[in-house]
Amino acid sequence: MRSVLVAVVALTAVAAEPALAAEVRKDLPAKIDASSKYIFYLHGISVELHGPDSYNRGFRKKYQTTLIARRLAERGFIVVTEARAKGTLVPAYADKLASQIAQLLAAGVPPKNIVVVGHSKGGFIALATAARALSADVSFVLMAACPLPTTHDIAGIDARAFFEGMVARSKGRISGRILSIYDVTDGWMGSAARFLRTMRDWCRRK
Repeated sequence: MRSVLVAVVALTAVAAEPALAAEVRKDLPAKIDASSKYIFYLHGISVELHGPDSYNRGFRKKYQTTLIARRLAERGFIVVTEARAKGTLVPAYADKLASQIAQLLAAGVPPKNIVVVGHSKGGFIALATAARALSADVSFVLMAACPLPTTHDIAGIDARAFFEGMVARSKGRISGRILSIYDVTDGWMGSAARFLRTMRDWCRRK
């Protein structure tokens, strides 16, 4: 959880003191405060399958979704997060998220005050959202979101093939400030640097 906080603070230069306006929500507030900082936190597939704060027997860890959201809020963010329905489609959810970000931008929120943080499948959604080309200054944190070449079956999905297909479809459209984080001991996920460089090259050639 600490790595999530460090990454977000590094991207946004948030003050250490908590902001009183911070909160955790399932959707954007009806009245958008253009002076606030916003985070969209996207959990992984295990939470989608088993619910928030579920225990993963394979990794022998509890997903601290609620605590992570609360800690981010304590850093001064309005945190938008929800437990996605089982089987949520990445493109459809990325469209929804892109629409929410567009609402914030239209309301005058500076793009540098908008961050999308995604873990695992949530990272897939974050990357797909970055491909909607909303703004070069919206920040994206991808955590354990690049399957290794040997990673195929995750919850019945060929994760590597899905990721490569998503990258190919994003040709020329990626935008935003992107930080990719992975655990070097992770046997499933690795660095997204090569894919991000390729996507950036496509954008520069456009």
